[in-house]
Amino acid sequence: MLEMDAEEGSSLEVSYSLPQGEASGKCTYIARSDVQTWMGGDTFAFLRLRVRVTTGHIRLTRAAACEVRYPFERAGTFVCSDPFLSQLWTICARSLEVLSEDSYVDCADRERVEWTDNSPPAFDCTRVMMRGPDEGHKPHWGDARLLRGLLRRIALTQQPEGQLKAHSCSERFDIHAIMEDRSCDWIVLLREYFESSGDADVVRELWPTLTRLLAWYRQRRTTRGLVLAREWEVWDNPLRYEICEGAGLNAMVHRALADASVLAGRIGRQNDAQVLAQEAQRLQAAYNQLLWNEQQGAYDGALLGAGSEVRSQSDHAFPDSRVDGRFRPTTQANLFALYSGIVPPERLASVRKWVLNHMEEVREPMSHYYLFEMLYAIEQKQQDEEVLNLMRTGWKNQVESEWQTTWEELEKGGGSKVHIYGMHPGYFLTAFVLGARREGPIDRRTILIEPRFSGLDWAKGVCVTEFGPVEMEWTINSARRPEITCTVPGNVRARLRLSSQDASDALEIDGTVAPARSANRWLEAALPPGRHTIRFRP
Repeated sequence: MLEMDAEEGSSLEVSYSLPQGEASGKCTYIARSDVQTWMGGDTFAFLRLRVRVTTGHIRLTRAAACEVRYPFERAGTFVCSDPFLSQLWTICARSLEVLSEDSYVDCADRERVEWTDNSPPAFDCTRVMMRGPDEGHKPHWGDARLLRGLLRRIALTQQPEGQLKAHSCSERFDIHAIMEDRSCDWIVLLREYFESSGDADVVRELWPTLTRLLAWYRQRRTTRGLVLAREWEVWDNPLRYEICEGAGLNAMVHRALADASVLAGRIGRQNDAQVLAQEAQRLQAAYNQLLWNEQQGAYDGALLGAGSEVRSQSDHAFPDSRVDGRFRPTTQANLFALYSGIVPPERLASVRKWVLNHMEEVREPMSHYYLFEMLYAIEQKQQDEEVLNLMRTGWKNQVESEWQTTWEELEKGGGSKVHIYGMHPGYFLTAFVLGARREGPIDRRTILIEPRFSGLDWAKGVCVTEFGPVEMEWTINSARRPEITCTVPGNVRARLRLSSQDASDALEIDGTVAPARSANRWLEAALPPGRHTIRFRP
């Protein structure tokens, strides 16, 4: 906002400057005479404001900057023995604030558009870091209202044939207007919204949209039982933009069917739930029969049969990738197979091992989100530590940069420097390293206390849950054993789960040896509401 005294017809040019000589917008104002106030007509990220009089005479009397964003309260906190990770968490939290307006926007220095793939990571971070404004007397811990808006607005973009646009509130219609995998993500997000909020009315409201969308995929099912459509998933997927029976897309279709089945059951559509579950099972069977590469112990990237359109870009970037009508296994395909739950239990170890041996193919922030999910699911100290090592190397440029926001890419070169893609370390540091998060749908009223110590000496902070804040603090003592202090909100069940180094270990909770159930090398116990101190007793 600028206050000025001007000659009539004087022209003012205002530009918004960012670090490293970049800019995010420009406005022009033609003044009337005498004293007046001008307010910018749009929101731009900026570090410095440049004001230039192009014609006439203007005397500037006052300048003020107003931050226009969703009124989140940063209720979560995180600090640990590694200052780099503490700073990275702060950068992620600030980026979430900057990129939350009346919707989650992808970036603040470019188009500022609501995309389906803004979450993950936006809502993951929201529900463990933020509290939204109260509504009446209802507190909104882990506020889901921006996600609800995304779901409704994306639904309004549905095309006559059933597909959804990848972004809303935008006239843009280019190669990214329809991203078939992210339409599946819309269903995944609808389930995440329901399980975080318990809002079945929104599921009922959007059910017709969901039904028409799934019909689009059914129409593109080949005689082999897979869906033939365009691949995308993430930027570093070697099959992005290619039309094929892709492993990544089909994994997402499977998850969409499975999640739609769960949602159908929760809103009383039991017949639909059964039909959708059967469809998911048939797709899972075809996927595991047709895309499995026994020699590699992993899934091929795609089948390249009739109707496929794989362009030369894939051959140029990945020579020798096509063999006998198949595209070689890719790390992205196997990460999405794991994420989507299409991998049967007997193949989990093989697929994870293959990904661990090909992690160099994971080059961009969003691929790391799915990689971190896999590494934490392995439940091994080595892999927990690997997540933090990947943050230290991949996010080094961001932490050291004057931007102090998350980026679209990991390298210093291209892409937005105020972007939602690079935000997800804030989620993992809160939910896994500090170690508290909601477990299951909200109506179960259950949280999991499960810190992953990950080679750190200590960590403390606040994990936000839909039930309220959970204070967490843990220290590795001189005997290299953890000591934990935590709080459990009222009217909530908490499941404590800790990795044990010794089969003879027992848990001491609030000075008393607790009855703990042992599962492999994990010790589990129940925690009532209140404050607790937990130690290992050999």
